Amino acid sequence: MNKVKTLIAIPVFNGEKGIVSSLNSCLAQTVDVHILIIDNCSTDGTVRLIKNNFSKEKKITLIQNNVNVGRVGNWNLCLDFFQTSNFIYFKFLFPGDKLPKDSVAISESVFNRHNVSVVCGLYLHVHKNGKSFQDKNDLKSGFHCFKEILNSGFYPSKITGCFNKWSFNKSYLKDYRFEEKFLGGHTFSNQIIYQNKVFFIDEVLGIFVQEFHQSFSKQNSILYNLEYLYTYHVGLELIKTYLSRFNYIKLSLTELYRFIIKYFKYFYYYRNG
Repeated sequence: MNKVKTLIAIPVFNGEKGIVSSLNSCLAQTVDVHILIIDNCSTDGTVRLIKNNFSKEKKITLIQNNVNVGRVGNWNLCLDFFQTSNFIYFKFLFPGDKLPKDSVAISESVFNRHNVSVVCGLYLHVHKNGKSFQDKNDLKSGFHCFKEILNSGFYPSKITGCFNKWSFNKSYLKDYRFEEKFLGGHTFSNQIIYQNKVFFIDEVLGIFVQEFHQSFSKQNSILYNLEYLYTYHVGLELIKTYLSRFNYIKLSLTELYRFIIKYFKYFYYYRNG
């Protein structure tokens, strides 16, 4: 029997509407995987659905927190579990999102052939209206080191983007964790990318289903974007020694420009109906 290499972690809070489809996509993978679900004190029917539909499934481990540890805290509990397990590759998935059936097989194939810290690809974004689009990335398929990514004009964690399209190698995960004070996973993924090369694949490795992400609409709020801008520039200061002066200035101004243009358009259309 082949050893299971990849752990897919699903941190969840009140995810009853999407959890079943996410689990089915994990179980449909063309290689064996194990699925970890950590429920963060859901108040809906999430746990009941999991137990009713998957109680006999040996590939699934369900853990229920005694107290709500917050979104980021729950992500970190998933990483803690992985670090003490026998699995060697790690992938996040969030309730409602899905994985193409060969997603894990593609990532494992790269890890088996190459010593890299992260494997990442593209993702499919499914809108609430059912329409979808595939994200774009100007990087070529293959190896990319941290310095090369930076001097190509990418803020490093942006090549990973949506969590469900990337996978980690345990050898480089170490004790890195998500930080409450920073938005999303920028600083976390940067720390891992520092360690070794990233392998980018020009294939869809994850499916983001917007319907199940309640916080997605907040991305148009001023406070959200101010927080993003702050997080971005704090992260940029931490890595500026790796950058040429030109690219440091370029990366500094890019997000500021994006923020100004976005809200100029927003207020223009708001005032003009």
